[in-house]
Amino acid sequence: MKSYYQYMSEILPDELFEGLLGYGLFAEKLPGVFSGESFLAYCNTHNCNFNHKSHDYVRYNAMRNTGITRQMAIPNPISYYCMCDFLRNNWETNLLPYFYAKTSGQSFCYSQVHLQKIDADKALFHMNLDYAEKDSVLEDYCITLPIAKRYKVTTDISNCFPSIYSHALSWALVTKEVAKSNKDNKTLWYNQLDDVNINLKNRETNGQLIGPHTSNLISEIILTSVDAALQDRYKYIRKIDDITFYADTYQEAEDFINDLSKELKNYDLLINEKKTKIEELPEKTDDWLIQLNGFYIGDEKTTDGKRVFRRSRLIPFLNLATKLADESGNLSVYLYAIKIISSTCLGRRAKIYYISILRQLLMKHTYLVHSMDDFVFSKFTVSSNEIKEIAKELYEFSIKKRNYEACSFALYWSLKYNFSIDISDLYKDAISSNDCVFLLLAYLVTKRSGRKIEIRQYKQYAKTIIDIDRYWYFIYETVSLPDLPDLEMRRLKRQKVSFLRDEYR
Repeated sequence: MKSYYQYMSEILPDELFEGLLGYGLFAEKLPGVFSGESFLAYCNTHNCNFNHKSHDYVRYNAMRNTGITRQMAIPNPISYYCMCDFLRNNWETNLLPYFYAKTSGQSFCYSQVHLQKIDADKALFHMNLDYAEKDSVLEDYCITLPIAKRYKVTTDISNCFPSIYSHALSWALVTKEVAKSNKDNKTLWYNQLDDVNINLKNRETNGQLIGPHTSNLISEIILTSVDAALQDRYKYIRKIDDITFYADTYQEAEDFINDLSKELKNYDLLINEKKTKIEELPEKTDDWLIQLNGFYIGDEKTTDGKRVFRRSRLIPFLNLATKLADESGNLSVYLYAIKIISSTCLGRRAKIYYISILRQLLMKHTYLVHSMDDFVFSKFTVSSNEIKEIAKELYEFSIKKRNYEACSFALYWSLKYNFSIDISDLYKDAISSNDCVFLLLAYLVTKRSGRKIEIRQYKQYAKTIIDIDRYWYFIYETVSLPDLPDLEMRRLKRQKVSFLRDEYR
């Protein structure tokens, strides 16, 4: 079984830099037009020497499985480069020794979701728990933890990333006393880390940006320190800020919660009392998981071994998923059901029915936009005309709700699958949204259609934006080089750096 440190130490400094900068600038929740690869290529072949100054960041909302939006962020690329470069330069000398000191006493890998090399992937992190359990020994060990235990504790850290205080990094790295006594010494590496970190947030000290992969590394500095303080007394599993502990007695379960809460308070973090539960073992698997996994699809298989999902069985399966999602209030039920269906073979009638139900569900639960590409459109070879109808319906419904994430995905599909959506007020919708992602997607759709008058309108609008950092990539990809207000951005534009994938430029 690999230790936490072994996972980390496999990453070389340049691999850390490239993974974070080239593949960790844009979160997975975004429509797939964005890329940091062109910027990475520039940084690897030029003397960047960017100014270390603060910048604001792009904000956008992404729907969660609870039906509530979460504010995500895209940092300014110059500040983000400075952060990634600093992490690279301090990886082997300061950060790896720190992680070794904090985790070497663990009898198993407490945290299962952190930066690590991922097979056939240049990114070092995904907000996906599947890859984090690839170590079969660790997975088996976690399964044995509840044996002979009587209680299970589940909890998480309340509003974790937005609650992380930047100066608490130094508290974890060198203790609060040392950090406070040296807080004005800018030659110390931990104060420099604090400095490049708050530069990502316009010098705001409260909160970590949700989205860029550097935030996961920063959060682990604090959370591994909490692990280290508890490791002699408790064995528990942590997946970022979700924590599971198995106790012999109810008193031990309560002691764990109290001790965890105490350690978190040392970094101005709080336990989430609403999500904290003590349950008697043996634990009960979520009922919706049992029912979906136990559903009888049928024994018929294709020549390549796929189960055939006939319409007569698909109808009750989707009815069951709807019932379970309503009862649990968890939209992950739908996502799980979609993944099950994606592994099967649908006949013509079953596919028609399935797509019609998904069209209805998308109007009600736009959280599902994130799964359509990978688990529906590509798996069942949905035609571009069908996707066009879905995109148009989604846009017309979502623009009334001011759900600009869903509108952005509708526009993204039109670009990816090469069809046009007849939207008479797209420019008006885009500029009134104050949403940078939506603005850029609307511009790209207009540009591909060749509507020159409207293209000029977007360019003129981009020049009038005052909060440049909050709209940096819309401005960067829209205006011509002489009109870019930032000199360092002009350097990038002059070298034809783009933050779009090649096929969308």
